[in-house]
Amino acid sequence: MKTEKQVTEAEETGTIEPVFKRKKEMTCAAYQDQQTKGKLMLDFFCKISGVLCTGMVNRGKKCNETQVINLGFKWNQNIVTGDHPNYKIDYKKVVISKGDLGKPERAFVKQKTKLKVELCWKKTLNENAKSTDQMCWLEYNASNKEGKLITTDNLRCSGKDTMILKSPNIVGDEIHYWMFFISENGRKRSDSVYLGTLE
Repeated sequence: MKTEKQVTEAEETGTIEPVFKRKKEMTCAAYQDQQTKGKLMLDFFCKISGVLCTGMVNRGKKCNETQVINLGFKWNQNIVTGDHPNYKIDYKKVVISKGDLGKPERAFVKQKTKLKVELCWKKTLNENAKSTDQMCWLEYNASNKEGKLITTDNLRCSGKDTMILKSPNIVGDEIHYWMFFISENGRKRSDSVYLGTLE
């Protein structure tokens, strides 16, 4: 696991993780394979860069899109699955937030109506899980590649949140959900949890 110092160093660098750099021992085919995977990851991170900024960088700390995407690469090195050239993102492995707060427990998403979803989680409270922690969730439409960060007034102690679907053209689309918590002062956050998909 990366240390807090390593995370800070990553936030301060202005270069994207060198997934596109060719190693000396690489064959041409292996290099092209690496490029294909890297491009897929880069395209995905660009779509959710705003979410990554919230989930990986302290509130008030300045960062640009390249720095945030760099963090995305660092925390998501094994999210590509499949065989060349038909690679795809394994959304269950995607990390959109890293931190020391208690992560959501027994969390899941379910569809209440055609346009309404409900997110539920266990109301666990302790020294790393305060009742005032704010709930954040990502709604990612894999069909049109649009990601929406959703923050509400609901707190950790609420145990659930109900929202209208934010992604456009939702009928028949594949929509994935993650959630995490942010402390009241915005300086701490939890690891994210993948909740599942609506199809």
